[in-house]
Amino acid sequence: MFLGIRSSSDCPRSKYPPVAVRVAVSPGSVSECIHLPPHIYPLSSPSMSDHLKATLKYCRRILVSKEQYDLIAGLVLLSELVLNTAIIKYVRYTEIDWIAYMQQIRSYSLGERNYLKLKGDTGPLVYPAGFVHVYSVLYSLTQQGQDVKLAQYLFGAIYLITMGFVLAIYKRCESLPTYAIFSLILSKRMHSIYVLRLFNDGIAMMGLYVSIWCLVTRRWNWSALWFSLALSIKMNILLFFPALGFIYFQTVGVLKTINLMLIIVLVQAWLAIPFLLEFPREYLSKAFEFKRVFEYQWTVNWRMVPQSTFLSSGFASSLTLLHLSTLVWFAWTRWSRASRGDSLISLLVRGLRNWNRPAAARPDQLTPDYIVKVCFTSNLIGIICARTLHYQFYSWYAHQIVFLAWQTPYPIFLRILLMLSIEYSWNVFPSTSISSTVLLLSNILLLGGTWWSFDQSCSATPVAVKKKHKVT
Repeated sequence: MFLGIRSSSDCPRSKYPPVAVRVAVSPGSVSECIHLPPHIYPLSSPSMSDHLKATLKYCRRILVSKEQYDLIAGLVLLSELVLNTAIIKYVRYTEIDWIAYMQQIRSYSLGERNYLKLKGDTGPLVYPAGFVHVYSVLYSLTQQGQDVKLAQYLFGAIYLITMGFVLAIYKRCESLPTYAIFSLILSKRMHSIYVLRLFNDGIAMMGLYVSIWCLVTRRWNWSALWFSLALSIKMNILLFFPALGFIYFQTVGVLKTINLMLIIVLVQAWLAIPFLLEFPREYLSKAFEFKRVFEYQWTVNWRMVPQSTFLSSGFASSLTLLHLSTLVWFAWTRWSRASRGDSLISLLVRGLRNWNRPAAARPDQLTPDYIVKVCFTSNLIGIICARTLHYQFYSWYAHQIVFLAWQTPYPIFLRILLMLSIEYSWNVFPSTSISSTVLLLSNILLLGGTWWSFDQSCSATPVAVKKKHKVT
């Protein structure tokens, strides 16, 4: 008995492809055509092109989906570890505020509790009490601020922790493809802010991202705690406060929201006890100074505006009005539509009628994508309407730009162009009318794109179902 392959022309027709197996019991016997489905017999080994296509298909799948996200995120963190170490070793440190910070902390360590007298070369201390406690630890670890190199490595660790929580947040966001996280490595300005300038903005944002991670994992008490800790480092964290309150109101209801707000207030009070007990008025006037006047020479975002306009109270009032009205507009037209059929009015009515229940009709369907988008758009609105932006303020939203870009309906090349334009604007020193205009227009296009496409993610499809959808 032997088996052989013969051409389809020698065999009768079949519903299967024209390949048949000839079966003969003995030499000279009549052969018989047996048509087999093609998956039973390999006619030939896969070609190199088949292997290449399969490999490319697999690579595309893991770069778009979250299938190998942990591995890729680990590579991003490893790259950042190597890059930050190289920057600290080979790029010259630039002194801006570190010495002033240490001078202020030295006064505190000697017993001074009057905020007006906690001064450095750049003037009195203007940050909340958490700043004092964190930098007191740095003051001790770095030999009263003398060991700047150690301080740089500590800030490198802060950068990596921040990046770790950003990556953990994005792991839960189905709207952001995995390959987009590689862009987080590329900012020259961000590495400078953290490991070459040692600004407190990075520490504040680390706490803020921990808070947002707690939000998307529904650890409400922890999110309030970390939000307050971040706020105690720098007041810019208040830009996220409207989003935080709106999310709490929808997910846990009025009474629980009040409890969470009390956590925020009590943490602030607890950290400020050394100052509130002796000089409360001085502390509150400097730690939360809303009427502070900034210098025109350092502005990044309003260089195209004349200095007289920049310093005018009318300009400040207009920006405040624009900020508040834009927040209301987003809450009215976008944030309140997480559940189809909902509106801001229906949310408010439902929440105020049932204080113990969530205001959202389906709070379990407020996805991580929705929570993150509300937080980031609230912050971006504040940045666009800010009285001024200094170079270190880029850290307020640099890690958020890629997520926001992928929430827009723009083609990928335009998303990348927006990201590059924003990065360009923050790296022009000193700022120019052109760089400020590019920054403003890019931020507006980013915000406008998220507004335009917000309804696409406001259907609040649960994550388990949303994974089936194609990510672009």
